[in-house]
Amino acid sequence: MQKSILKLHYGEGKLNILKSIILGNKKPKIPKKVTLSFFDKDLNASQKEAVSKAVGSDDVFLIHGPPGTGKTRTLTEVILQEVKIGKKF
Repeated sequence: MQKSILKLHYGEGKLNILKSIILGNKKPKIPKKVTLSFFDKDLNASQKEAVSKAVGSDDVFLIHGPPGTGKTRTLTEVILQEVKIGKKF
């Protein structure tokens, strides 16, 4: 964990932008609107909206909620969508 924090602290390029957003010194970009064909057909409207916004985000997107609300299921869909469009991180 300490190594990751130091990497972020001394990071350049995208890491420096991410650090500025996390610290509140810069606002994240507004997610682009994307149209998706969902793998998980049982996602509810809020989960689908979160997936669409996460996939359309260029820098960072936060998904949060109480236990049992489907965050892991939503993030699984985000990962599947990102792989489908060929994004690599």
